[in-house]
Amino acid sequence: MNGAELMVSALENEGVQQIFGIPGQENLDVVEALRRSRIKLVLTRHEQADHAYGMIRWKQAVDGFPDFGMTFGDPDFAAYARAYGAKGSRVESADGLAPALEAAFMGGGVHLIMTPIDYSENERVLVDELRAQGATTGAGAA
Repeated sequence: MNGAELMVSALENEGVQQIFGIPGQENLDVVEALRRSRIKLVLTRHEQADHAYGMIRWKQAVDGFPDFGMTFGDPDFAAYARAYGAKGSRVESADGLAPALEAAFMGGGVHLIMTPIDYSENERVLVDELRAQGATTGAGAA
């Protein structure tokens, strides 16, 4: 039994019935151990779902740099999940997320939900509001 399987066994012994998370490469062994357990696991994946290094690409555009080397083709992670015995789906808007989460938890097992990214608020919050705040506090003044 490896460390991931021991961790999942401990979670089962503690009565854990479902887990929600955002996966990363460093915990794929845990995801696989959970896939073989009775615990329901619902994962969401976002960041590269926009086929780009989104925040870096957005920051480059805000700072006036050309869009260079930030886009790439992305695999269909929902299909990838299904190929390994999990369930996979994709939502196209925020309105679809709650029903997808409900269906995933009701369905049991491991379910990956792909979510799109909406950067429309980034410039307002991370640029305009911060600049305005800096102007009122004197921060960033020469």
